[in-house]
Amino acid sequence: MGGQGPSKLNQNPYSLASRVTSLEDLVPDVLFLMLINAPNMQVLWGFIRASPRMYSVFRNQREHILSAVIAREIGPGVLYEAQSALRSSYFEPRGLAKPQAQEWINIYQAGIGPGQTAPSLQSDSESIALWHQHRDVKFMTELYIRERLPIVNDTSSKANLHREYTVENISGVERSRLYRAFYRFITYGNLFYFDDKRNEKKPKKIRTNYVEAIDQSSMFLELFPAWQVEELSCVNDFIHDQILERWNRLEDYLYTSIAAEPAPWGFDKPPWWSRYDDEVFLQMKTRHGEWQDYLAVLSISELRKIFAANDDNLEQILRKHIPNLTYEFLDQALDEEPTPSALLTPEFREHEQAVAGGLMVDFQGDILDKANQAWLWAHRFHPCDCYVYCRRDFPIGEGLRRFGYVFWDSARLEKSGLMQKDPADVATVMLREPPRTQGYEKSVEDRLKELARSHGVQFHEAYSRR
Repeated sequence: MGGQGPSKLNQNPYSLASRVTSLEDLVPDVLFLMLINAPNMQVLWGFIRASPRMYSVFRNQREHILSAVIAREIGPGVLYEAQSALRSSYFEPRGLAKPQAQEWINIYQAGIGPGQTAPSLQSDSESIALWHQHRDVKFMTELYIRERLPIVNDTSSKANLHREYTVENISGVERSRLYRAFYRFITYGNLFYFDDKRNEKKPKKIRTNYVEAIDQSSMFLELFPAWQVEELSCVNDFIHDQILERWNRLEDYLYTSIAAEPAPWGFDKPPWWSRYDDEVFLQMKTRHGEWQDYLAVLSISELRKIFAANDDNLEQILRKHIPNLTYEFLDQALDEEPTPSALLTPEFREHEQAVAGGLMVDFQGDILDKANQAWLWAHRFHPCDCYVYCRRDFPIGEGLRRFGYVFWDSARLEKSGLMQKDPADVATVMLREPPRTQGYEKSVEDRLKELARSHGVQFHEAYSRR
C-alpha cells in the first residue's frame, strides 16, 4: 500500500482540496472580482465557504459585495420596487391615513417614470433587509410558478412532465414581471392596511378612517398601465386561492382528527360548553368570508408562514388572525371604475382616437416595460395600455388569470398553443380545467354533526335551537 504513492484524491486536479488550494493562490483583487460578480446570493455563500481567503476578502468589502449581488439577484428593473416595498414596511404602525398615504405615493410615483433608475443601496443594513424581504418574495414567486406555470405547459403536447418549476428555470423578464407584482402587492398592503382594534385604542381626535377602495384605486392602481394592474390582479387571485386552500386543509385536519375520537364528539353537551362554539368551526364557508379577506392583507412574511404551515402549526397561525375583520382592500379596489380624472388625460384621448381609428397594436417583444403577447392577444390587439376598465368590465380576465397570462414570454405562450386559440374560449376552459379552489359548503361542525347522527348520537337539546 505504501508504495502506491499519493492518494487518488490528491492526484486529481479537480478535487475539492485542489480547488481550495487554487483559490488560496489567487490575489485579493481577483477574489474580490469573483465575489462581487457572483450571479446570486447562493453562489456568493458558496464562494465564502470555499476558502478562508475568500471569506477574508468578503469581510473587508462586505458592504460593496452584498449591495452588488443582492441588487443583481433582485434585478435592475425591479430594484426600485423592492426598495419602495422595504420603505413601506417601516411604517409604524402599518397602514397610513389617506393624506399620509397620498404624500408617500407622490414620492414613490416620481421614481417609476420612464428613464428612472433605482438609487444605489446605501448601507449594509439596507442590503440585508432587502435580502430578507426578497427571500419572502422569491418564496411566493416559486409557489406561484409551481401552481400556475404547469397550467400553461400542460396545454402543449410537448410539455415535459418532469420539468422543475423554479425562478431559475424561467426567463429573466418573466422573473422580473413576477417580482414586480409581488413587490407592489407588499407596498399596497403596507399603505392601505387598516386595523380597527388598534384605531379604537387611539384618542378620538387622532383616529383615522380606512382608505376606501375607490380611493385606493385612484391613488395607486391608476399609476400604472392596465397590463401592470392585471399583474397585481393575478397575484391577488393567487393569494386568495392559496388562503382558501390552506383554510380547506385546516378544516380537513380538524374534521379528521376529531372524527377519529370516540363518539359522541361532544354533541351531548350544550353548545356553549363545546369546542364547536368557535369561529374555526362555524364560519368561513365562502371564498369571500370576512376572515379570509383579512388574511389577504397580512404582510408577506405572515402569508409565507401560513402557506408553509400544516396541521397544528397552521391552526395556531390562523387562530391568531381569524378574530380580525378587514375593510376594503385590493380585491375591492380592482372592481372600482377608474375615476373621471383618469379619463381626462392626453394618454386617454390618444387611446380613444386609436380605438376609434381601428388601430391594431403590434407586439414589441418580451420587454419588461411593455405588455406581453398574451395581454395584446386577450384584447385582440386593440389599444389596451390605458387603465380605463376595472376588473369586472373584462369578464374573460378571471379565466386568463388562472394561468398568469400577463407574466409569460412569447416563446412559452406560442409553444403552449394558446395564442392560436380564441381568448374567450381559453378563459372558459381555464375556469373548468382545473377548477379554482372552492370553499366547503358545510362547516366543520356541520360535517361532524352528520357523522354523529350516522352513529346514532343523542344531541343535547340546545342544538335544536341552533
